[in-house]
Amino acid sequence: MLCEAFRENDIFLGGSSMGQGLRKAARYYIGHHMRQQPNPDHFNLEGASDLNEDLKCNPVENSFYVCDIGVVMSQFWQWRKHFPRVEPFYAVKCNPDPLIIKTLAILGTNFDCASRTEFRLVQDICKDLPRNPDIIYANPCKSRVHLIEAVCKGIRKVTFDNAAEIIKCAEISKKIQLVLRIITDDRGSQCRLSTKFGAPRQKWRPLLATAKKYGLDVVGVSFHVGSGCRDAERYQSALKDAKEIFEMAKTEFGFNMTLLDIGGGFPGETHSTWNPAAITAEDEPVEDDSDDEGDDLIEGTEMTDTPSEPDQESEEERFMFFTEIADRVRPMIDEMFPEESGVRIIAEPGRYFVAAYATLVTSVVSCRDHAVDSTFVPPSIDDKEAAKQLEALKRNADKTVVAKRGVIFNEEGNPMYGHIMEEMADYSKMFAKQQLAQQESDVYNDPLDLYKEGFNTAVDLLGPPEEDQKSKTLHSVEGMNKQLVTDGTGKGSDSHILTFAAAGEAAVNGIVLQAVADSDPLQDNYSYYINDGCYGGLNNLVFDHATVRARHLRIDETSFEKVEVNDNSSIGLRRLKKSYSSNNMLKSYSSSNMLMSQGQTESENTLYASTIFGPTCDSIDVIARSVLLPKLKVGDWLYFQNMGAYTSAAASTFNGFAPSEKFHVCSIMPTYFAKLAAGPECDDISLEEEEKKDSR
Repeated sequence: MLCEAFRENDIFLGGSSMGQGLRKAARYYIGHHMRQQPNPDHFNLEGASDLNEDLKCNPVENSFYVCDIGVVMSQFWQWRKHFPRVEPFYAVKCNPDPLIIKTLAILGTNFDCASRTEFRLVQDICKDLPRNPDIIYANPCKSRVHLIEAVCKGIRKVTFDNAAEIIKCAEISKKIQLVLRIITDDRGSQCRLSTKFGAPRQKWRPLLATAKKYGLDVVGVSFHVGSGCRDAERYQSALKDAKEIFEMAKTEFGFNMTLLDIGGGFPGETHSTWNPAAITAEDEPVEDDSDDEGDDLIEGTEMTDTPSEPDQESEEERFMFFTEIADRVRPMIDEMFPEESGVRIIAEPGRYFVAAYATLVTSVVSCRDHAVDSTFVPPSIDDKEAAKQLEALKRNADKTVVAKRGVIFNEEGNPMYGHIMEEMADYSKMFAKQQLAQQESDVYNDPLDLYKEGFNTAVDLLGPPEEDQKSKTLHSVEGMNKQLVTDGTGKGSDSHILTFAAAGEAAVNGIVLQAVADSDPLQDNYSYYINDGCYGGLNNLVFDHATVRARHLRIDETSFEKVEVNDNSSIGLRRLKKSYSSNNMLKSYSSSNMLMSQGQTESENTLYASTIFGPTCDSIDVIARSVLLPKLKVGDWLYFQNMGAYTSAAASTFNGFAPSEKFHVCSIMPTYFAKLAAGPECDDISLEEEEKKDSR
């Protein structure tokens, strides 16, 4: 079934979202797929005659994702290994790519949906599969029309955290099975959710009583320790709370709870060799592809020995990855909710499955050099030397580097503090002025029907009221900031609530970002503008608090990947394999390197502090500052790994820039599909048996 699904989606074997497979896939996509696109219609317009004679087609520069479905399959196997009792319900909001949904459904995953669009998508994709996956409607605060459709489509499990939701559900169907979402301690998570969802302890008993009153069954408890949580201790307190509610529900209200939802937030980014374990030299590749060997390594890098074992550190300081968290949480679950209790344990992993699934590849569309004249020599860093020094860091030294980042913020005279405080004060005053001005305007506008007013009003709809309109007023402080109102009425307090914070997290985030940028008196020496940004796939910088690393994708334009049919023709999947050609298969329209004088060459090992901007006209569209890169030119490529979670799902078309395309590949040989699908508990399936299955 996996092979069939992959054929339907035109998956290419041999590619990957990382390593040599990434460069192989990117070269093919740039050199073959994009190059074969027909010229757009505007090349046939009269104005096309004004183009330079050698410009016969569009340059190849569209941004794209390399999406590796092999990562999702591998993560599924690891989940089954480390969480054998916990059923994964994939959080569709993280990445609703139909290929991900179908693959996970085939493997046996269920789904966490938060809207009718999501459960429509899941049910449509899975309608022809032998198994009908289970769905939990895991949005504690739902629209009634969405909830009605969910019930009609057979979805019964619904989360809630307030009495209004109970009443709403009771008015729609008494067959709904409620799952109580509780608040947890999610400090330290990448994205905290308890500020918006979850019932506090003092509400547990009243909510259970309300459900009893309205005749609805509360079948379980759910919690979420925050997206990107790396602290296993957060689960311990949440599990204890859930256990307490299970007992309270049974003894006081007669609810026999049978479901525990431990939420999501499990990290899925590529692992450090320090956490959870070092790479061992014994790991050998299964298949020998002599055409994919060391000549495809990144220029300027060397194969190094296995890192030494890390120094011990306390649990509080650990930056934990999935396997460590699972190994800590699993015994907690078994102790508080043993298998013989009959409680069904589920989770809602999203980023765990797909964070490393996609790598974003972008093109440099413009460059800027901040040197005032040709005599200026910007400071540089030698990549090889700096990398050797970084590699030589012991674990304690690494911890010192990290700790220093925190100490700097506490130093007196840090210019960033002044800029942040100044920005906050200015915005706070602006916020107060705008709120007061809006309230004054609404006093006169609210009672008016502008359509029925005279000509003077028609030509100045936003102007001050006419004299005869001043007697029609409607006073209200609804929607205003409480602190402004109490200050204005003389009832203000010394609570020191910042008016700045009243605008909400999004506004605060933007102002602080601007203040941080303004605190640096000098710009980086080089700036690059790429064709995806904060309004596209890199919106995770704003909404997901992500950190990204930009890398230069080195492409030899005289050699691109050749696509060959897999040796086993019955599989019907094409495979990317290296094949060199002397023909220049890709016309380069890169401008002359404006950052170097003519004839000048420079080693790729020489790196400079650079700023990367997104393509839109918004000044907040900044990807990174002071990132080390070689000198780049228009037409060069940068790539960003770990771009599968909360990226394309929230990309917009702001400023007219379309979301990046997707190129689907698989880094796992079909020989292993059956064993991966069976899970770690079915080791009795031999490779010989799998090969026989594939040959049928």
